[in-house]
Amino acid sequence: VLVVEYKNLTLSPKNSTFKKLFPLTTSMKVLVTGGAGFIGSTIVSSLLRIGYDVIVLDNLSAGKKENIKEIESNITLVEGDIKDKKLIQSLVQDVQAVIHLAAVTSVPASVEDPKACNEANVVASKNILEECAKNKVKFLFASSAAVYGDDPSEIKTEDLPLKPLSPYGESKLEVEKLCAKFNKEKDLQFTCFRIFNVYGPRQNPSSAYASVIPLFINKALEDESLTIFGDGEQTRDFIYVQDVADAFLLALKENLNNVFNLGCNRSKTINELAKMIVEKTDSSSKIVHKDARQGDIVHSRASIEKFNVATGWEPKVSFEEGIQKTIDYYQNE
Repeated sequence: VLVVEYKNLTLSPKNSTFKKLFPLTTSMKVLVTGGAGFIGSTIVSSLLRIGYDVIVLDNLSAGKKENIKEIESNITLVEGDIKDKKLIQSLVQDVQAVIHLAAVTSVPASVEDPKACNEANVVASKNILEECAKNKVKFLFASSAAVYGDDPSEIKTEDLPLKPLSPYGESKLEVEKLCAKFNKEKDLQFTCFRIFNVYGPRQNPSSAYASVIPLFINKALEDESLTIFGDGEQTRDFIYVQDVADAFLLALKENLNNVFNLGCNRSKTINELAKMIVEKTDSSSKIVHKDARQGDIVHSRASIEKFNVATGWEPKVSFEEGIQKTIDYYQNE
């Protein structure tokens, strides 16, 4: 972070006085689609802290203005849809990089309406890729561990056979393939992250498709029962949202042109998760087990060696610390 002490003032590149004093200072302009969402708003805040200019494109169907209210005056917020070709054309030509997060992110929703999932996740993404290639703009993409489907390997490496089980997983894999195609044919600079189970502040606990951590925390704070489907010994690789943001920021600086897992290379059972949340919230919630859901993956853990070797990145936030930070956020809310 470039910070200058001048006449008892602390100046950063976003400050107008700084720009007058140092007119040759420039910063990369980045377009973040879905930047008002849970992950997106964390990435946007991180970009601002190190001096990037940021344009946020969000239709606010899942994202919320509250997520960016503290930084809204420092960004350009465009309320619009990634399926709007003319809008994408006008925005991409004005930036040096695109971080593409906007998507239909729910597996059940993708099953209910696969056409809508394809239009938002594949067709719109292809249009963004075309504009990025034409304007020599770097493209960073939020893919998903869903591309692995029900592969029985406990630790997922990027070279495993890919067998997504849902339209959502299929759509993410298709965009990965498009990235490789555009790199080969049009020299597009890209990075794809297969993100595992992200958690942290601003994640929506009330959605019909809420993730397990905000759902459990919300229930525990209300002393309501926590429902686990199956015996609870299924495992997940949980990664704190700031670690995800840090990985995206690192990828902005590198020409990686590859696909990487983004997790912690550690896993927790759902039973362990539920017990920890009940204890940390001092809740009287009961843990209830119901029949396992058909199609649920039993074990999921990310190998992160590939990205670590390429960049030196590793997650910084421990699971217990991340859970406590997340609980503190919801308690304050």
